[in-house]
Amino acid sequence: MAKKQMKQPVIKRINASEVRNDVLKEAMRTLHETRTKDNEIRMFEELQKAMFLVPVRFEGNQGSLKAHFIMISTPDKKNFFPVFTDAQEAERMAMPEGQKREFLGRTLKEFEPIFKDTRGQAAGIVVNPFSENILLQRDLISKLNTQKASAVSGAPVNAKKGEVPQELPVRFDEPRVYPTALVNAVYEACRSIPEVSRVWYKQMLIGPNVNHGLIVETDKFTQELGEKLRTAAEPYAKNVPVQVLKLTPELDKNVIKDAVALYDQILEV
Repeated sequence: MAKKQMKQPVIKRINASEVRNDVLKEAMRTLHETRTKDNEIRMFEELQKAMFLVPVRFEGNQGSLKAHFIMISTPDKKNFFPVFTDAQEAERMAMPEGQKREFLGRTLKEFEPIFKDTRGQAAGIVVNPFSENILLQRDLISKLNTQKASAVSGAPVNAKKGEVPQELPVRFDEPRVYPTALVNAVYEACRSIPEVSRVWYKQMLIGPNVNHGLIVETDKFTQELGEKLRTAAEPYAKNVPVQVLKLTPELDKNVIKDAVALYDQILEV
């Protein structure tokens, strides 16, 4: 039996003003502020219905039009297609000098043929990379295309115990709103843990999910030590998972750099 070919989406320019996803944007903001299973399901449901603006570079005329997709890379050198919920978000992306802003309209289902192509190098898509920055791996997109949102919910991350799934991209960033109460609680906890030399705070994006990240410099990193810091932080985490990681040379080079530690044992009096 001949293998059924997946239908390719039609290549057609779209005006950015034609696309809006107000309900999806609200769902993403709500999940960022309050992480619950219901809020996650709601966001996934809206992702399943959404039409996105996909920046491309067109070549040729309407009779033989070709679209060259633009990709962006994460710090771990994985490539993602940037997609936008509306014209306002699309404007945030800087274009090379002389290149016009041009877009295709694509749903998650319409990305399926691209990801099925074994020659493709994209790991997935990133929704509104310069604001909400929701990363969706290609496997998660495939699940969203074939399953109900309630069945997919919870699959991207189960971070409560500090377990970061290796198959998901992890990005470290500075938070828009610094969690002062959480940081103060961690600082006080560190003062009673002699094994801790320094601790840094970073916002962690694991797949599409926001996490609090505590990076610990210590010669004796144990599960008990991690639990002490997580227990101190969680009452102020506002339902956002807390990750406690040991400082590694890679984290020191690529994430910490010259950042100021929230706790430094040497500076304690």
